[in-house]
Amino acid sequence: MKSSLICVLLAAVLVIACSTEFVADTDADQSDAVDTTAEPAVDPVEEMPPTPCDREGFTPDLDIAMFDPDLPQVLYLANGPDLPFDQIRLDMFYGYGDPLALEEPGFRVLAATPDEQNYATCGTCVLGLVGVYPDSGDYDKLFFQTGGELEITALSEIGEPFAGTLRGLSLEEVTIEGSVTTPVPGGEGWCIEVLHFDTVLEPFD
Repeated sequence: MKSSLICVLLAAVLVIACSTEFVADTDADQSDAVDTTAEPAVDPVEEMPPTPCDREGFTPDLDIAMFDPDLPQVLYLANGPDLPFDQIRLDMFYGYGDPLALEEPGFRVLAATPDEQNYATCGTCVLGLVGVYPDSGDYDKLFFQTGGELEITALSEIGEPFAGTLRGLSLEEVTIEGSVTTPVPGGEGWCIEVLHFDTVLEPFD
């Protein structure tokens, strides 16, 4: 069972700020391995309306990647430099999504299928948080993927590099309650042309 949006304090380095929860049921088998053969990418089956670019770009300051064998999941977080900070979050949930999340280097189209357009069912999920307050864990706005591409160039084991690029990323302002991802009527859009990441996969703590 996919757990709630996880709130973790990484001492004096990075805060994963979140308060939204959901529960999604699945019968899919899950494996702790991070190096099995990836499912091929698929073409979009349902085109989403264009996302406005009310916000553009993102400059990461601190980032971290972690592997949680209990879900299992790879979680990547990047924080902006200023307080309250903005954050981009990549979740790769194994045993979820259509197509399934990458377990080795490869390519995914974001929000390409109905499963990938909802945080409760996505295997490859990108979120954006605006105005994160590390002391309280509150944030001003939450965004979820509507398009873009993810290329993973390094992914194997804990202690090894985790690297890749998000390209043409578009996100829309949403709320996430229970298992439902709901666009905010008249909400903002956020567009990020390119976001590179290159860090080391650490154990989830």
